[in-house]
Amino acid sequence: MAVTSLRQAQSRNVVISELMETMGWSKARAKSALRELEEHQLVVFPSEGGMNLQVIGKAVI
Repeated sequence: MAVTSLRQAQSRNVVISELMETMGWSKARAKSALRELEEHQLVVFPSEGGMNLQVIGKAVI
């Protein structure tokens, strides 16, 4: 895994905690799912913190 900033780590931990709470997943399962999303660049955590999501498909209005 690449070197991460404190803000990246904090953002990632918030998402892991939210997945555990809302999905009822274990920490290991949440980390695994997030790692897979990051590998496919569907979720990116910038070094300054926060999270970027890749939108797939077109919006339905």
